[in-house]
Amino acid sequence: MELTIIPKTEDCKVSRCLDVGTKSKMPYWLDKFIRDNIGVGPKMIIEKSLTATDLNPNNGRLSMPPSQIVDEDFVTEVEKTIKEKGLSGKGLDATIIDCKLCRWEVNLRIWDMSGRPIYNLLTGWNQVVKDINLQEKDNIRLWSFHSNGKLYFALILLPPSTDSGKPKP
Repeated sequence: MELTIIPKTEDCKVSRCLDVGTKSKMPYWLDKFIRDNIGVGPKMIIEKSLTATDLNPNNGRLSMPPSQIVDEDFVTEVEKTIKEKGLSGKGLDATIIDCKLCRWEVNLRIWDMSGRPIYNLLTGWNQVVKDINLQEKDNIRLWSFHSNGKLYFALILLPPSTDSGKPKP
């Protein structure tokens, strides 16, 4: 079954959505997309505030330190085997989708940094930053799932909030 993903177009620029779900409940659009495309294993991986390093085009990566990863079990048995065999330098191809079902091809790599694994999304990450106009201190939530044996990430740009935790008007 072919995934229902809209081809990347100008409509994919600045994808800020109202339905962002919660840490424990995925947004409706993502739940529906996963069900419609026979996806399995949805997991909320990380919620983080983007840093200058995440957005720097020379770095070209979204860094996901283990201390911030909520559920490391998003990696399938095959992916764990790749990690165990030392093939993490080649990485795993994956697709990022957003609430408009726009897509970006990325590569997930696991780097050993001082004896601990750091997950990084590379390759197409700079295009994601550009198309969605991500900014330093933007808060994102990243979910993962698999469909037809392929790894997918859903990027959710959270609404800006004040120090009180309430959204800005």
